[in-house]
Amino acid sequence: MILSFNGLSSTDDDEFSIMWGSSPDTDEITPISVYQRFNHFPYSKKILGNKAELAYIIQHSPYYKSFKPFFPRTFILPADKEALYRFMKVHPNTQFISKPPGGSCGHGIKIVKFSDFYSIPNEHVVSEYIQKPLCIDGFKFDFRIYVLVTSFAPLRAFVYKEGLARFATESYSNSTQNVYSHLTNATLNKHGPKWCSEFKWKLSEALHEIHHRFGHSCEEVMQIILDTVARTLAIIQHVMTPNERRSAIDPFFELFGFDLLLDKNFNMWLLEINTFPSMNFDEDVDFEVKAPLIAQALSIAGIPNMKLKDLPTRVEVPPDQI
Repeated sequence: MILSFNGLSSTDDDEFSIMWGSSPDTDEITPISVYQRFNHFPYSKKILGNKAELAYIIQHSPYYKSFKPFFPRTFILPADKEALYRFMKVHPNTQFISKPPGGSCGHGIKIVKFSDFYSIPNEHVVSEYIQKPLCIDGFKFDFRIYVLVTSFAPLRAFVYKEGLARFATESYSNSTQNVYSHLTNATLNKHGPKWCSEFKWKLSEALHEIHHRFGHSCEEVMQIILDTVARTLAIIQHVMTPNERRSAIDPFFELFGFDLLLDKNFNMWLLEINTFPSMNFDEDVDFEVKAPLIAQALSIAGIPNMKLKDLPTRVEVPPDQI
């Protein structure tokens, strides 16, 4: 619906201005017009949207250790099963979070300890749990940050100034395995007994509340967010860079949802990258954030507000710009 609000309508023919669909599993895509755009980069779902692949890319990057830690130590099963066993045995009371690599909406996620080792599915990704998250009124929350990438070679990325802060719906406690205490995913928490729209805020509202309660300015926390996004993009860029460019104009762009968690020491942690961030607006705050987000993203990506047949067949470049 948000797309229709921006003047777009669906079509079944090849003369589309934007292909809004799933991530293509091939880079052999040749647009019929320089004005056509695809809203996913090739393989983005398999690479960045897969928790196992993302963890492997980050942790095996030669640059990762040069940055301040921003990604929880992660074990990719079954390859890291013995290493996970040894680590958990040495730290039997440490909590970990177990996730299916391609899961979404909180499905299949569990909080586990060493005593749960043999019940962890063999294909899961297991990360150290951030034990001391920053809480507001005792409730854990995370940030959904929207990042528009219009090119990986060269890297061009834009961070939307507004976003969402999503709260767990029961008070945080590291002595419980209650998912409504630990997980902030709104889709999951809507199944809980305490869900209401007040558990989802605008990013700007959360930043002002953090400033009021903890003395860290909105600009300071926003800079931590930007630093974390920049470090992530710097590490993943080479993986997403195409082997060859098939068109003078890159036809791909993608709007990613970066899920970030702030701890009590004001360290920011990347939890995952969502290649299909929800554009639904179940709550008023969703529409207030996402409607202008999509409008700005389409504008930056260069989506024309005309039909392809009405556009010029070639782009004229003034001689003084050649």
